[in-house]
Amino acid sequence: MNSVVDNIAMGAQCLFGLGVLIGAFYIFRAYIRAVFNPAHPLVKHLLPFEPRKPVPWGGLDLVLLVILQLLCMVLAGIIVYILSVCSVFDFLLNINTLPLPAEFKNEHMVAQMLALGRESPFVLWLLFLAAVVLIPAAEEFYFRLLFQGYGEKREKWLARKLNIPCSRGVLAILVPAVIFASLHIRSGGGEGASPPRDLQMLVIPVLIMSIGYLLSVSLSVLYLAVFRKAGWADFGIRPAAIPKDMLVGTAAAVFLIPPIYLLQIGLKNVLKPFAPDFVYDPITLVFFAIGLGILYFRTHRILPCIIVHGIMNGTSFLLLYLFLLLAEL
Repeated sequence: MNSVVDNIAMGAQCLFGLGVLIGAFYIFRAYIRAVFNPAHPLVKHLLPFEPRKPVPWGGLDLVLLVILQLLCMVLAGIIVYILSVCSVFDFLLNINTLPLPAEFKNEHMVAQMLALGRESPFVLWLLFLAAVVLIPAAEEFYFRLLFQGYGEKREKWLARKLNIPCSRGVLAILVPAVIFASLHIRSGGGEGASPPRDLQMLVIPVLIMSIGYLLSVSLSVLYLAVFRKAGWADFGIRPAAIPKDMLVGTAAAVFLIPPIYLLQIGLKNVLKPFAPDFVYDPITLVFFAIGLGILYFRTHRILPCIIVHGIMNGTSFLLLYLFLLLAEL
């Protein structure tokens, strides 16, 4: 009898997930049709296409900047290691570490860090600065500004070489989006896997990533400004349009983030009964990155993309925190 009830519950869960996925699909399809329709009133007035000259950097520059980014991460690791040897992080041992909920065993290390150290102001501020400010700004700098900017410059050549007929901007948006999502692939652990429960071992990677991104983005901007004569427009910044960009980014977040959450809910309900340890983050991130790519393609300014990315991470951060608080009641 119990098995019959379990099967009915599993079937209902899958049907609910499929319904949510279909809804998210139709929302995304409506958005894409509107964005690539210049006559659509929403796009015409709120998100008009703003062309730009080709970016001054080339493929070799991208290779050099990726190598620079890796070297900066290594340097950041050395800095954090020296600080840890000097007992700078010993205070983390005195932070009250809370139990890790079972639901978080397959979550990203940032979510696990929040679950373990949510009573520590240091942990909360570090997570906010890293996940809501630094990491979104750095990832948009690399994937939208550098990679997509170069992709728009070379898109016609690439489409001709691959013999792929596609609309303007499609390859330039899609390739960085897939790379972005693939870099977030991680193992679900599987049966018997034990996630890190040492708060210090979770804080250190976040510190390394934050310091590494600060160094690499700063040096990359300096390199492009000095050797490629990149200006404000090349970096996707128009000082006079900053207030407008903040409004555009906030409005774009309102439209883009809800269907992303619907996609997450749908995938979780469809896949969890059959693959409970499957990590579906990269699937949702592909769609999120495509949305960010479309936003950058329309505006060619980086601030709206950073704002959307920051709001997405910030709402996820807040929802996880509220979930943990409610679980304690």
